[in-house]
Amino acid sequence: MAHKITIELSDEDLKRIEHHAKLESLSIPEFIAVAALRYVDQNELIDEFELVDILEKENLLE
Repeated sequence: MAHKITIELSDEDLKRIEHHAKLESLSIPEFIAVAALRYVDQNELIDEFELVDILEKENLLE
């Protein structure tokens, strides 16, 4: 089920979002949804360097 949300943006931020949405051929709501999901995806996953760091620190594995 789709949900609607309301956000407040400055004029400058809205213009920036409109510009990038047009470059991607997306509506503003589509662009914001894609951007938010990309952000979540990038922050949910650890990169290979973080994984190596974790594996090298034995106390993090206990």
